[in-house]
Amino acid sequence: MDMDGRHLARLRQLARLDVDAQAAYRAALRCCRADIAGELERCLKDHARHVRELNELLARHGFARVPERPDFKGTMMRAATRTGGALGTEGALVATVANEEVVSLAYEWALKSDWPPETRRLLERARSDEREHLSWVKAALKAAFQLSRGDEVEA
Repeated sequence: MDMDGRHLARLRQLARLDVDAQAAYRAALRCCRADIAGELERCLKDHARHVRELNELLARHGFARVPERPDFKGTMMRAATRTGGALGTEGALVATVANEEVVSLAYEWALKSDWPPETRRLLERARSDEREHLSWVKAALKAAFQLSRGDEVEA
């Protein structure tokens, strides 16, 4: 199966979202407790890998790579995370959950289309990463709220 302009435009959109998510994770790293920084870094690296892989795919098909700097949407995602971060770890994680919901849904939506097998595998791996990110961020948020209330954190 060959990819057409719609497919390539969708890949560009996904790469843009991953660039934007990186900006939001960098903001979260500045706002969150040190004990969750390692996992935030892992998510950031996953988003960077997604951009790299999507850009390589775009280039192989003769399309321009997506610039690795946030656009307006990314600036807003970063600002929301910073604003939430002003309230501490919990606020930054609330914003991060919202950001991950958007990226996860975008990959789900993209996978509803037909793709060449190699591209489908790449998108499925990225979707799996996004599901893991979202699950972890939600668990971290729950734990952060429990800590802030003085509750015992569930393992």
